[in-house]
Amino acid sequence: MKRVAAVMIILSLMGAALVGCKKENDNSAAKVEPGKLQEVYEAVKSAYGDAYIPSMPYDEMMLEDIFGIKRDMAKEVIAEGPMISAHVDTFVGLEAAEGKAEEAKKALDAYRETLVNDTMQYPMNISKIQSSQVYVVGDYVFFIMLGQIPDEMLEQGDESEMLKASQEQNQIAIDAINRVLGVEAK
Repeated sequence: MKRVAAVMIILSLMGAALVGCKKENDNSAAKVEPGKLQEVYEAVKSAYGDAYIPSMPYDEMMLEDIFGIKRDMAKEVIAEGPMISAHVDTFVGLEAAEGKAEEAKKALDAYRETLVNDTMQYPMNISKIQSSQVYVVGDYVFFIMLGQIPDEMLEQGDESEMLKASQEQNQIAIDAINRVLGVEAK
């Protein structure tokens, strides 16, 4: 048991070192049509098919307690997480209220930083957490931690390959978001 705890601590510390590797994706200056959040959500879900794990919606209180998203920050929010604690897959999408996109982004960035630096996780989830992203397109703000890592890759335990695979998996959501909102990724 002590050995497992030590391994998890070491992996968490290694993961913290990888935080700087997070790909920066920000189209906050993009002009996009309002009222498209439901369409974005459906496109993201469809892009993953059966590999879309989140199925438990977050209510208003959970949005504030977990993510720091207050009621006045958003016109609309769609947020889901896993029903089983062994999974970490999470999707948060919101259309920010007038002038609140930056505040919502900061709240989700703070959540991500806490998740990356201050939580103990199953080793299979560390690369997903490290590659999680806060993505902004106009007044839409997203937290993305989605996708599946192949079992063979998990068995091999190559952290750099798992991190790369997790980043590629998150890109599926970003591509779907960009298609719906009509923007090109940076």
